Amino acid sequence: MDDLKSKNLLPLIILLLSLTGAYAQEKKTYNLNTINFKPTIGVGIGMISFYGDISRNTKAENPLISDIANDFRVSFPLYKGFDIHFYTILGSVSATELSSTRNLNFKSSIFTGGVAAAYNFSHLLPKNKYLDPFISLGFESINFNSKTDLHDEFGNTYNYWSDGTIRNLPETTENESISTRLQRDYVYETDIRNLDADAFGDYSLQSFAIPVGIGANLHLNEKIDLRFGTTLHITFNDYMDGITENSIGTRQGTKANDMFLYSAISISYNLTSENSYFGLSRRDLKALDLGDEDDDGVIDFKDSCPFTPAGAPVEKNGCPLDSDKDDVADFKDLEPETAEGATVDSLGQTMTEEQLQEFAKNYTTNDGDGSYSDTAFAVELTDKTTRSSGIGAPAGGSTSSVGSSESLNLVGSSEPSSPVGLSESSNSASSNGSSGAESIEGFNVPVPKYFKGVVYRVQVLAVKSKPRENPFSSINDISAGKFPDGYYRVFAGDYNSKAQAQSRKNSFKANGQDGFVQIFEDGILLPFGQKPKGKPADASESSNIETQPDNSAKNDKTEKESVSPPPPN
Repeated sequence: MDDLKSKNLLPLIILLLSLTGAYAQEKKTYNLNTINFKPTIGVGIGMISFYGDISRNTKAENPLISDIANDFRVSFPLYKGFDIHFYTILGSVSATELSSTRNLNFKSSIFTGGVAAAYNFSHLLPKNKYLDPFISLGFESINFNSKTDLHDEFGNTYNYWSDGTIRNLPETTENESISTRLQRDYVYETDIRNLDADAFGDYSLQSFAIPVGIGANLHLNEKIDLRFGTTLHITFNDYMDGITENSIGTRQGTKANDMFLYSAISISYNLTSENSYFGLSRRDLKALDLGDEDDDGVIDFKDSCPFTPAGAPVEKNGCPLDSDKDDVADFKDLEPETAEGATVDSLGQTMTEEQLQEFAKNYTTNDGDGSYSDTAFAVELTDKTTRSSGIGAPAGGSTSSVGSSESLNLVGSSEPSSPVGLSESSNSASSNGSSGAESIEGFNVPVPKYFKGVVYRVQVLAVKSKPRENPFSSINDISAGKFPDGYYRVFAGDYNSKAQAQSRKNSFKANGQDGFVQIFEDGILLPFGQKPKGKPADASESSNIETQPDNSAKNDKTEKESVSPPPPN
């Protein structure tokens, strides 16, 4: 096997020496400035040497006696000496360790795909040259499937004896005369993960890695380059050879992750003509590279909002500036200093209670999809009221979206402006530690707790029909209750900062669910759009409330994190 690998490597060495000798006789002039903006494709062949737990201590690895692999690469110039390479490598890695304490072997097919940036020192070296050295650094994903050779072709298990032989029986005095000597067939028939010799279970057969390389490009002519180099692939995984620091007994390895070295030679071809790139001149490419179609001062390559209106002030990412954070850009905001938390229309003006009521009346949920009627406010405020439907509605329950009119308490109530945290017979917060809502029978969730002051909660469900079961069992800080207006509501968290509650709501949204921030003051659920008058609830009243400075919602960087449990993943 080793002789075969050496024979495969010999033609590569001869080819490299012959090409180098030819160029030693006659140096060609090659102007690197003429190859800007040229994509190239390349194919190569090389050797892979494994550096892992198997044979790590015996120093048996030899880069010249390794496994064969092939690579394919597409390269593009980036900027003044830097290139970017997209590549794949297909091959195998293997290692064998024979020692007085253990005898191990493995072989794994590998498929690698990644991207790397290379620097060719063009700033430091002469312009007219035929050889470009380079260094590279990248990021890649590796898939492997490791196997080991434990049996010969007849099913006999290998037993390694101290005299260096392999036999069909364990080494004992009695077996010395009756055992049969075996030869390894180098057929890796046993899947290491399925063997589970160290009880690792079904570990991942994929790993990320950092490739670090050096090499050189030899310019044969203006179209063809010969590339030779070596790259060390440092993986984030220690399972490639099936041996780790957690392996059992003599199988135990080290803490270091597995690595492999790929040394290769390849030939690459420039696809385009000398002064063009996909039909574009270098001048055109430069214009595209620095273009700013909407003239907002942010080049198109970095512009997240490419069609900004003329004259509108923008952020660093090219999106219109929104100084008061009301989701209406400054260039069309008629109320530039909107109060925090206020609901605004499409022109940034704070909406009155009457406008909010009118808006809610034009919200439809009869078809169950939480869609808006085609009205002015419906169009203007689609980003202000959540519209996603059914985030875990219990069977048989007629649900509205979390941000629907039912959730807002603006439709279906005889007095939509009245607080709903307490029953009509009570004008103050309950003194027995509840918010005035009734517990939901069979729901096994506590009612929202009473706090003196202002508390923000994220509403995750509002329905008219009694839920049959709790669809949010994975959330450990929920509260729920039936409120006097007839709605069953479910909330997550208790926060004395609206910014904290908003952050929790965004966490739900990131996980494909939705939420709606509701405000309680002295145990009373305030109607939508009404601002609280009191101060945030005191932390001394509950361990679930963390006191925040009054300006905490204004400064996300200084706001402390709520002690309420995070949303589920």
